[in-house]
Amino acid sequence: MQESEKNQTSVPETTPDSRPQGKESPKPEKRPLSIWRRMFRILLVMLIIFGLGAILVIFTLYRPLRERLFRAETRIEELTDRSASEINSAKEEINRLSSIEDKFGDTQAELDELVLHNLILKIRLDLMSAKLALVSDDPQEASQALHETADRIADLKKLAGSQQQKNVENLETRLELVLTEIDEETFAAISDLDVMLDILEELET
Repeated sequence: MQESEKNQTSVPETTPDSRPQGKESPKPEKRPLSIWRRMFRILLVMLIIFGLGAILVIFTLYRPLRERLFRAETRIEELTDRSASEINSAKEEINRLSSIEDKFGDTQAELDELVLHNLILKIRLDLMSAKLALVSDDPQEASQALHETADRIADLKKLAGSQQQKNVENLETRLELVLTEIDEETFAAISDLDVMLDILEELET
């Protein structure tokens, strides 16, 4: 009997519903973010900043630079076209002047030949006048006739060709002899004047 009473008076078991009411269960603690997730977020922020910076550079630097480059290319094309036009005009002018120069060159050659012939005639006249004066025994008149002959021979030397230079130099030498002989060696002076006249004939041929 006593054992059955002990069994009946055993302590009742507690159930989940027997917990005191009014106290909430504690929330689970938040786990800290892993280092990889943090690095990913930092990298994402950096990429966003870099993208915004690139866009800013494009709008503030690249586009104005591209527009400036486009204007420069347009200007270069204009200058190139204008330069080409000026070059063509210059070439046409050069061709025109070259044609005139060729015609003038032909005319100049003819003019030089006329001047050369005229000088030879004047020198011949000087020599013949001096010879006539010496034959007339008038050395003073002969010297006066040869007063401008040296200058004329110098002009003749400038116009004469390379093959004629030796003859012109002979004229200069003979004239110096005539001027030294004219007062006392009349016959030698006349002889040298004849040699000079022969040289002039060679120059005309």
